[in-house]
Amino acid sequence: MTLTVHVRPGRTPGWFQAFAPELPGCSASGPSVSEAVQRLRQRIDDHLDEARRRAPVPGARKLRMEV
Repeated sequence: MTLTVHVRPGRTPGWFQAFAPELPGCSASGPSVSEAVQRLRQRIDDHLDEARRRAPVPGARKLRMEV
C-alpha cells in the first residue's frame, strides 16, 4: 500500500507533524522529519489493524446513501 504523507512544521518550535490525508485523524509528531515519519508509520499500522478488526461480519450488507 502506498499513501501520501505530508510533513509540516509542528506547533512546538523545532518539531514536525506528519499526516496521511487518506487516513483522517492519523498523524504523528517528532523532533525531526524522520522521527515524525517513523512515528506516523507506527500509527498507520495501528490504524489499519483497528480497521481490520472492525471489518464487517460475513453476510453484512453494504449500502450507499446520499446525504
